[in-house]
Amino acid sequence: MPAREPISGFSSPQQLSNPAPPPASPAPPAQRSSTRSPCRHLLWKLDSANATVFLLGAIHVMKPEDYPMPAAIETAFSNAAIVVFETDMARLEDPASQKELLKRGALPQDQILSEELPPSLYSRFRQQVRQLGLPPDIFDFVKPSVAAISLEALEMQRLGFSSENGVDHYLFKKAQQQHKKIETLESVDFQIRLVTRFSNREGEQLLDETLEDLAETGAFLKAMRRAWNCGDTTQLDTLLNRSRIEAPSLFRRSVRNRNKRWAPRIEQLLRSRQQAMVVVGAGHLLGKGGLLDLLRHKGWQPTQL
Repeated sequence: MPAREPISGFSSPQQLSNPAPPPASPAPPAQRSSTRSPCRHLLWKLDSANATVFLLGAIHVMKPEDYPMPAAIETAFSNAAIVVFETDMARLEDPASQKELLKRGALPQDQILSEELPPSLYSRFRQQVRQLGLPPDIFDFVKPSVAAISLEALEMQRLGFSSENGVDHYLFKKAQQQHKKIETLESVDFQIRLVTRFSNREGEQLLDETLEDLAETGAFLKAMRRAWNCGDTTQLDTLLNRSRIEAPSLFRRSVRNRNKRWAPRIEQLLRSRQQAMVVVGAGHLLGKGGLLDLLRHKGWQPTQL
């Protein structure tokens, strides 16, 4: 199964390699009821003397029928004066940011992907791209890590999942429409660097693992979606944070170090006098070194709703 959840805002392959879009998915079924599940949610409440902060673990790729969300989440969002996201998703979608992403995700001018990879790995990659109905040469000039992320995103799109339907994207658009105060934990530039600054070895490893796991993407997404809908923290931590053991240096850079920078910002919100919601990728909340763990060590007592 995939070793990680897609990074916020980067699960659209057009952002990374600009290939032709995959075939259109069938029309989605009718929207679900927002009050159907007796399960808990991936939502926590923290209270201070003056403020309430809700922490929501987001899945970055979902389906249209996943909305509206459960009533507890929609209510917490409606009551929040401030909504905090990983990054500014409007800026991320801006043409200038997209141009910068494409620029940083490209190989140097004198390099080509086939020369950056072992022949057997490149052959497997070309075969998989053809199976998705795309010409492999659209990836000739992108870094291996970008090729891997794009390939995984294409498979998710084929299965009907997209970042446009991700929980964070849904709430960001809704916050804009309701004129809520929007704050961010990271700059767009930081997130672009996060997905384009893999070492050659890391990029090659990521592509190899992506190819090995691609056939299980459907099962992974189904399990992730089911666990999210019932707030199953143990299952989600297992699914989303595999790299904690399998690729510790990558996990440290992409998850743990970021959590350490974000936790003080959540504490600042708890010292304010306004109700807030913080929306981050679900994997950031869970397990050792997750935001919930860091906040508990600071004396806060988050309650799962």
